[in-house]
Amino acid sequence: MGSRGKRLILNANEVKAAREKLPSMFRPQKQEDGRWRMARYSARAVARLRRATIQQGRVWPYDVPKKEVVWERMFKGHKEDREAAEKLERIRRNMERMPEIIAAYRREKKERKAPKKEGLQLLLSTPRATRSS
Repeated sequence: MGSRGKRLILNANEVKAAREKLPSMFRPQKQEDGRWRMARYSARAVARLRRATIQQGRVWPYDVPKKEVVWERMFKGHKEDREAAEKLERIRRNMERMPEIIAAYRREKKERKAPKKEGLQLLLSTPRATRSS
């Protein structure tokens, strides 16, 4: 799918049927060897014939309807509008996890702040009740 979207021809069957009804002189012909042979009458010559027929008051039986082309294209809009629902869902999920995240942050901050005690410092800083047992 290109930047223009998907191309749809609304009346494709109508156009195809009308082209098949055209006389062979108005259509290119495929030869037996696979090559194409030009139409005996060019599109301009056919248009002249059609105009002359209509001016004489007769009906032109070989009218081919114009193709009705429609491009199916996603309305682009703004990125923030397209992704708003996903963003709200992501925020809701993150808010549910927020207490765990805050607790982990506080534990980490407390561990970073507290100086690490080793050896004699650790022994002296522990309460007396734990040292005696």
